[in-house]
Amino acid sequence: MRRKSEQVKEQTCLVSISVISPAFENDIITTIDRMDEIGIDSYTLLITPMYEMKGSANFEKHEIFVKYLKSLDQEISLHGYSFLAKSGGASEFKNLNSEQMTSRVQRGVTSVRKVFGSRPVGFIPPKWLAPPRILKIVEDMKLDYCVVGNEIHLLKKKSVLSTADHFVSNGDGKLEIVDSLLELEIGGAMQLAIHPADCRSNSVFNLIADMKDRLGYSFVSYRDYLNAPN
Repeated sequence: MRRKSEQVKEQTCLVSISVISPAFENDIITTIDRMDEIGIDSYTLLITPMYEMKGSANFEKHEIFVKYLKSLDQEISLHGYSFLAKSGGASEFKNLNSEQMTSRVQRGVTSVRKVFGSRPVGFIPPKWLAPPRILKIVEDMKLDYCVVGNEIHLLKKKSVLSTADHFVSNGDGKLEIVDSLLELEIGGAMQLAIHPADCRSNSVFNLIADMKDRLGYSFVSYRDYLNAPN
């Protein structure tokens, strides 16, 4: 049985760039440049191996982009397989049975390992949504952690970390933070997922700058937070 161990430290934001795919290559490069400009040097690259099952999104056809991502020396974790769902939305794992979920996670891990030379560190489903049985599937893949909603399941330690909330961008430059403004003001731990298309406006990056400069948040990848000395 997994036990609820503790919350992520206050004034910490676990930050990721989601939907890392050749489909968004230019936006991803611009987003990373903007992260550098505001002093964010630790973040998770959430890889979607076959975005919308498009052949053009196959990493194996984009060696230069892969070399660029590897040169960043940032955490690489798995973010679904295709982002395609039965419902037609982006909640890829929400309505799948165990066999279907297992197949997609296996294909994702295999793809990341083949392209990047190592297995992903962890797994975060699209929209941060998946049935509880995803945890056993990801654990069987020997990954370090699996995130569902506000909970980060540490699969090897059999424990759970939690955040006050998570903000997942849809790529329109907008984040629904109204219900979490109080938690932000008092320094509650957060998860923030930046979509590559957010680089086309300033809203998300203004929020990051405000959290960092006014509210005193530190921004860190899942891997770096989990590996930091207690």
